[in-house]
Amino acid sequence: MSVLVNTSLSFQVTPKERQSGIYLNLVWPQLVMFCLLILGIIWAGIQLAMGNLDNPLTYWVNVAWSLYSLSLLWSVIRASFWSPPETNNQDLQQPTNLGSAQV
Repeated sequence: MSVLVNTSLSFQVTPKERQSGIYLNLVWPQLVMFCLLILGIIWAGIQLAMGNLDNPLTYWVNVAWSLYSLSLLWSVIRASFWSPPETNNQDLQQPTNLGSAQV
């Protein structure tokens, strides 16, 4: 778009230090969908148990798709809890010629 309107792009500097914390505010849409999928499975399961569903196979196909979606959403939600492993200064030092042979 910047090429078409002949404007320059600005470069945004990203932080270089490691960040840690819980970032649930970034994944709230995924959390909402996760909860809605679980509630949908439960609600349709109750309907199935009460005999209100005309085609029970449809329920099981939807459960399969919902479980697949839940697994994908869970990986995104779990990533919001990720924190980098603890390192010390010794881990950051360069190795000293480990591959060369001493004669």
